[in-house]
Amino acid sequence: MAYVRSRSPKMCRGRMSDGSANPVDMHIGRQLRQRRLVLNLSQEKLAEKLGLTFQQIQKYEHGVNRLSGSRIWDMCQVLGVEPNYFFMGMNNEISDNSPRMLRYNGKGEIEPTFFLDEDPLFRAETLELVTAYYRLRPQLRELFAETIKQVVRTV
Repeated sequence: MAYVRSRSPKMCRGRMSDGSANPVDMHIGRQLRQRRLVLNLSQEKLAEKLGLTFQQIQKYEHGVNRLSGSRIWDMCQVLGVEPNYFFMGMNNEISDNSPRMLRYNGKGEIEPTFFLDEDPLFRAETLELVTAYYRLRPQLRELFAETIKQVVRTV
């Protein structure tokens, strides 16, 4: 007897009900393409660095194939970005089409333990400090960072 996997009527393995690529995967692919172009890498060169074919890069960039966590990690190492780079700029229209949101119609989500407006990384003060910090020459930046670490240790 063959095992048949049940599938949600709304989606199949992350794809949309009509079989098209999921908007979240397409967003990630656009971010990948944008970073590749900024670094002036061809699909062939990026593929070579990742041990893939350029066709696979094309499929990732168009959202046809989904990027796994380990592949995103490899991409981050080669492209010099953090994993959150791939999700930056994603609006609600796109994120509302994630497989979880499609399956559960947006219900059953875990409550966040903090809100973005409470997160110190999203405060205007933090952005101002980081912006000013990166305007410093590299040597001065290193000295400044070490000074702050020393002050924190003594407090």
